[in-house]
Amino acid sequence: MYKLRIFISHPIYYHLGIWRELEKIKDLDSKVYYFSDTGLKEFIDSEMNVKRSWGDESTLQGYKNKILKNYGINKDKYNFFSKVNFSIFNIIRKEKPDAVLVNGYVLMSDWITILSAKFFGSKVIFRGEANLKDSDYCNSYKSKIKKIVLPIIFNFSNKVLYSCQGNKEYYLYYGVDEKKLVYYPCSVDNTFFQNKRKILESDRTKIRKEFGINNDDLVLIMVGKIINLKRPYDLVDSVSKINHKNIKIIFLGDGPEKEKLEQYSKEKKINAIFPGFKTQNEISKYFIISDLYCMLSNKDNSPKAMNEAMNFGLPVICTDIVGTAKDLIDDKKNGFLVKTGDIETISNKIDFLNNNRKVLVEFSKKSFEKINDFTFKRDANSIYRAIKGNMNEI
Repeated sequence: MYKLRIFISHPIYYHLGIWRELEKIKDLDSKVYYFSDTGLKEFIDSEMNVKRSWGDESTLQGYKNKILKNYGINKDKYNFFSKVNFSIFNIIRKEKPDAVLVNGYVLMSDWITILSAKFFGSKVIFRGEANLKDSDYCNSYKSKIKKIVLPIIFNFSNKVLYSCQGNKEYYLYYGVDEKKLVYYPCSVDNTFFQNKRKILESDRTKIRKEFGINNDDLVLIMVGKIINLKRPYDLVDSVSKINHKNIKIIFLGDGPEKEKLEQYSKEKKINAIFPGFKTQNEISKYFIISDLYCMLSNKDNSPKAMNEAMNFGLPVICTDIVGTAKDLIDDKKNGFLVKTGDIETISNKIDFLNNNRKVLVEFSKKSFEKINDFTFKRDANSIYRAIKGNMNEI
């Protein structure tokens, strides 16, 4: 029986399925320790200006877990001193796990976990989702510190989990030995979304009518915070350049650019729908009436909404700078990879799919097939392999 202890900042929706899959592995004793209860209670999302929470009564069910006493400052923030949990030292000392899973290096408690594990002889498995960006290559003060500190953290780690090709490139850049890397694909709850799809499929036409969408309309959807980083204006500009009489755009989310984007869409004579922020239970209604998912960000490590959309068989147009782009999108098979801000190419790809619906259908099938390889069970098995592999390296 292997003993795994997971230390992470707070309950995060996208991780729960992984913790529950770990619980199903017979010769594994796993338990999650949370540094705080952030997200279990309602909070104001400053970028979307909406009340939201990451959990409900089921968040802590289906796996062993404990919320630790947090002595941090500004406890609901995410910075070094926001999560300070001195009890980590004693937990590792008393429980003597074979391995600890650390989910980042930003918090003081991440460092307490790593150092305690090394002190008491537990294997360290590191997980994060960072991707390289321009600042990693510059000579700024922050960049120089990272180039000193990160190799130390990664040297302490026995195994490093990478979630996508962009994440792998990040670790290699900061000196991680490729032999330490274990693939841990970016996943969402496929079962949940595929069940939603089955339930809603027969209502697709009816739901479309509710929004004034005809059966032959091409519906594009972009999900997330409506901020400049996501480049929603690129989608409006791209559609405006082609014959768009039968093209509709759904901008699902909220944010500081929402009103301005609505006005801009009207000026460009684009038929755009702005339903606002929707919860996980509500979002499926919008995926089922859509035909094409658009992810045009100029920076995004692992946008989970793209995985969710693919569970509804949506092809994707995605900028190649997105961390999971090359993992999830096979160019010209289930979507297109484009350069950030390349309005002309984005426009041409949308126009092509609008006028070649058989290709759109084929892309849809490939997209659904592709996403079935990205599962919580596969993630849990990756963690398990990391624990079992090279125990003599501890």
